[in-house]
Amino acid sequence: MRTVRSSAISHLISRKKKNKNPSDSIVLAYEKVTNLLKVYEPFLDVRINTSTHYELWTKHAFRTTSFHPASKKGVMFAASAVFDHHVSLYFSPFSYEKGLADNLSDNLKTMLKFKTCFHFTELSDETIHDLKIMLKSGWDFYESKQWVFKY
Repeated sequence: MRTVRSSAISHLISRKKKNKNPSDSIVLAYEKVTNLLKVYEPFLDVRINTSTHYELWTKHAFRTTSFHPASKKGVMFAASAVFDHHVSLYFSPFSYEKGLADNLSDNLKTMLKFKTCFHFTELSDETIHDLKIMLKSGWDFYESKQWVFKY
């Protein structure tokens, strides 16, 4: 399988080289996070799907408004990656709509490490429920921008 343009998260690439031995609980957490994302797979483009990295992108085309405009296809919806001591979930809707993060549960706020990145060592039922709500709100935002369609 040829890897096409992905999120180019440079720290992810460099850190994955050092990840040789994640624990069974970390691998299980990664599988749970990835299963939550797979609900949206029929409507999005899977750019990377390996045992340590999974990315979902939109399929819409757009034109950049930079000094050198270019035609592009897709923006990232979410990605997950497994590391030795945690699982990361990158949630891109937070980059485009700041108000989405305001609705996070207190449980998820403690796991938010950066603007769009969550770190998990284990997933409780409450965390899974909160993640489903967060993913749905991001999906609804992308639908409102007409970046995704359920058909």
